Amino acid sequence: MIEAVLWDVDDTIFDFTGSERTGLLRHFEAEGLPSDQGAWTAGTRSPGSDTGASRPAW
Repeated sequence: MIEAVLWDVDDTIFDFTGSERTGLLRHFEAEGLPSDQGAWTAGTRSPGSDTGASRPAW
């Protein structure tokens, strides 16, 4: 039986954005791929865009 539902739509309780970035960069490192901020920026950029998107393009 569900007694409560928690919504954190703006990352005020949990840092989903930071966790996502850290997890992906650590995975890149484990796979021997570039694992710096540049890799994150390139991976989150929308195709044909000069600015980073909020979610990865893949």
